[in-house]
Amino acid sequence: MSDSIRIKQFLKKGIQAEILSADQLLQLRAEHLAGVAELRDIDEATLSETLEQIQLTMRSRPQKKRSVQPKKQQPKTAEDNIVQLIEKRAGLHLDAVKEIFSH
Repeated sequence: MSDSIRIKQFLKKGIQAEILSADQLLQLRAEHLAGVAELRDIDEATLSETLEQIQLTMRSRPQKKRSVQPKKQQPKTAEDNIVQLIEKRAGLHLDAVKEIFSH
C-alpha cells in the first residue's frame, strides 16, 4: 500500500468516526500528521503533498449542506478534534499530542 493511500485512509477513518470534520481537514497541516504513530514512517514531503491534494480536491467540490444530527457531542474547537483523532486513532499519550501543537 502506498504512503499516499495510507494517509487518505487514516483521514477517512477520522471523518467516518466523526472525530474530524471536513472543515477541520482543510485546516490540517503536515506537521499535525507527522506525529501520528500510524504515519510516523512517512516523510513530511509526502504528508504535505498528499494533504494538499486532498484539500485542493475538497475545495474544488461544491459544498453540500447537510442537516444531520451529530451522533456524539463535538468538541469545541478544530484543534480539540485533531487531538481526539490523534489520541483515539493513533494511540498517542496526551503529552505527545500537546507537543505537536506547541511548535
